[in-house]
Amino acid sequence: MTKRWLAALSKEYPTIAFHASINNPFGKGSLLGLLRQLARMRTDKQYISVGMVGYPNVGKSSVINTLRSKKVCNVAPIPGETKVWQYITLMKRIFLIDCPGVVYAGNKGDTDTDAVLKGVVRVEKLEDATEYIGELINRVKPEYLRRAYKLKEWKDAEDFLGQVAQAAGKLCRGGDPDLNTAAKMVLHDWQRGKIPFFTLPDQAGYNGAVAQAEEEEEEEEEKEKEKEAGADVKADLAEKAHDSTSELDRKAQQVVASKAKEALEHQQKAHIPVQDGFFVGDDAKEDTDEASDEQASDDEFSDDDADGSDDDADGSDDNADHDADNDSDLDLDWESVMDAMKKGN
Repeated sequence: MTKRWLAALSKEYPTIAFHASINNPFGKGSLLGLLRQLARMRTDKQYISVGMVGYPNVGKSSVINTLRSKKVCNVAPIPGETKVWQYITLMKRIFLIDCPGVVYAGNKGDTDTDAVLKGVVRVEKLEDATEYIGELINRVKPEYLRRAYKLKEWKDAEDFLGQVAQAAGKLCRGGDPDLNTAAKMVLHDWQRGKIPFFTLPDQAGYNGAVAQAEEEEEEEEEKEKEKEAGADVKADLAEKAHDSTSELDRKAQQVVASKAKEALEHQQKAHIPVQDGFFVGDDAKEDTDEASDEQASDDEFSDDDADGSDDDADGSDDNADHDADNDSDLDLDWESVMDAMKKGN
C-alpha cells in the first residue's frame, strides 16, 4: 500500500516514505539528503527554514523529533497540541519550523464526519459522538473491529456501541449502555491508530488529475504566449528576466530532482516495515524484496550532523528572532524539478 501511494504521489511532487520514530525510523537518510541538497541550492542565504505543514495530528512534530533523534517538540495523539510556531536547529544552515495543524478550506466536499475522522476535531468537544460511528464502521474491515473490541457480530452502529459499552462497563442509570461515551472511546482509538485502517490510491483518478493539470498548464502557456506577442519588447524582457531562473539554479534543481528520484527508487525497492500483529489476512503480506540499507544511511547522516546539531541547539531561540526577510520561503520551481525527474525517467 505504501509503495502504491509513493508511485501515485510522485507524479505530482517529489515524494518519499517516512516513518517517524526516534528508535526505529524509516526514510530518515533520504529526507536528510534532500534537505541538504535544498540548502546547497540557496548558497546566497545564510540559512534556510523548512516548515512542516499538514492536517492536525498527522505527525509533524514527530518528524522533527525523528530527524533530531531526540524529543525537541511536544507530541500528543490529539489535534491542537502544537499551538505556536517553533524553530528547531537541524544543522548549521537548516532550521525546521514546527507549525500548528492546518485545515484546508479547499476541501469543500468534506462533511463534519470527514473532519472528525481526519482528526481535525477533538473528540471530547463533540456533543453527540454516536452520529460518526456509522461511517467509521463502513470504512473499517469487520475483522479489525472484532479483534479490537472482542466482539462477534453486530446489527448496526447502535448495536455495536451497545456491546462496546457493556464490555467496558459504561452504563447509564437503569443499566442502559452509555452510547455517547462508548462512541467517544471508539473515536479516541481511531485517532490514536488502535483501529487498523488504510486506503489504496485511485490510480485512474490520479492519472486523470495529472492529465488535467498538464492540459491546464498548456492552456496557461498558450495564453502567456499570446500576451507576450502583443506586449512591448521591453516589458517582455523584464518579465523574462524576473521569471526565468539562472542556469545555475536549473542545475541545482536537477540535482534535487535526481536525488528525489534516487530516494524514491530506493524506497520502492526497499522492505517497508509493517507492525507485527496489526493487520490480518492479505493486508499483512510481507514484502518479498530484499531489506534495504536504510538504517546504514540514517546512521551516516546522523553521525555527520550530530555535533553540529547539538552545538546549535542552544542557539535556536536566538535565530528564531531574525527578520522575516531572512526567513523567506524557498522559491523552488517545482515544475522544473518535475520536468527534470521526467527527463531522468
